[in-house]
Amino acid sequence: MGEETVQYVPFAEHQIQIAFRHFVRPGDTVYDAGANRGWLTKPLADLVGPGGHVVCFEPSPRNLRDLNQLIRVADLENTTVVEKALFHTSGAEVTLYENPFSNTDSLYIRDELGTPTTVSTITLDDYFLANPSAPSFVKSDIEGAEYDMLLGAHRLIERRRPVILLETRQSDPRPFELLRSQGYRVFNTMTFEAVDSHAAFAGGKSIEDLAYVPKEHPGTLYGREAQDQASQAPGLTGTSVWCGVDLSPGMNCVRIWGACPEYPYEPLTIQAVLNGRIAVSTVDQLILTFNPYYQCVLYASDHCQAQLHLSRPEHALSVDRIDIRCIPMTPDEHRLHEGLARSHPFGLAA
Repeated sequence: MGEETVQYVPFAEHQIQIAFRHFVRPGDTVYDAGANRGWLTKPLADLVGPGGHVVCFEPSPRNLRDLNQLIRVADLENTTVVEKALFHTSGAEVTLYENPFSNTDSLYIRDELGTPTTVSTITLDDYFLANPSAPSFVKSDIEGAEYDMLLGAHRLIERRRPVILLETRQSDPRPFELLRSQGYRVFNTMTFEAVDSHAAFAGGKSIEDLAYVPKEHPGTLYGREAQDQASQAPGLTGTSVWCGVDLSPGMNCVRIWGACPEYPYEPLTIQAVLNGRIAVSTVDQLILTFNPYYQCVLYASDHCQAQLHLSRPEHALSVDRIDIRCIPMTPDEHRLHEGLARSHPFGLAA
């Protein structure tokens, strides 16, 4: 039998990985709630290092197969897997609904074509109290069960005050309101802007990755006012469009406005190439079709230019406008990010 291999996407959810780099340090304990197939588990394991610990919570049998394989093949000795669903009560038996179109299985979001599975539950409090090392950081993406998880994390939140990166749904204000009532500030991970109300999601999107930071936490990039702002109107159309964008030193929030007017479900590929590496890559059938823009975050240590590439297999797309907001960084923040980018790159060679 040949050597076992496993694939993960090193630039998966790049804005989440940027948040990891700002909040996670060597030696930390972090919880990966909804670890899925481990796309973000390995970046976390790399950041905490051999002296740290990543605890993965994942109930889906099909995702667990890939997650455990990744941990084994990548030799992630600092990682533990808890094969249970996070909930407000430990020891319950609940139904997990398989998503037949992706690997985002859920306790609440069901599809008639998916296969239901019975899984056991655990609370974050029960796990935290039974284990000596408390998390400083929690990443959560559990497909609609966020409020249940938080109800089962009251003592953890009260005693340890971790930073919580939470997929937040516009249809459910309860997680936002609960954490705000517990003294957390809220920031959009894609724009770095403060989110002062549950209805203030950027662009009115239904789901956002929000960073919930205790008010007593030291100041970070999040909530810092943008220093440089620019806009350009390339007015380009075609099946393969390249655009050069000028970046300033810091975190550049790039928003691409355009349209895919025909055949809306034809896949659209968007890549950002920076310093000869693909820093962002995504394939989606909905971007620029039902959403008015696509956005990404690009770090630059100095003034430079990035190349954006948008393509479809057959039918033309248009790029109408590109807006850029740059969040300035301190010299220490630049040194930290540049060091992490060298030791744990998440871009591929172009």
